[in-house]
Amino acid sequence: MVTFHIAGLPVEEVLLAAIAAAGPLIALIGWEISSRVKRLRSALRRRTGQARLWDHECGRAEQGQGVDG
Repeated sequence: MVTFHIAGLPVEEVLLAAIAAAGPLIALIGWEISSRVKRLRSALRRRTGQARLWDHECGRAEQGQGVDG
């Protein structure tokens, strides 16, 4: 069986070491992305809630043409 070497080490060992070293960084990136998505959803919910409250206070809620047109 032919084995490949990088700097005198088998390729499998080099790849395993690279993946092990990159694991925590990959986890941090995933954590940051999920945190940003949660903050964005929260901001959108607050914004939507404030808009609904504003419409209700100004008497614009439930206005418009109904079923009869």
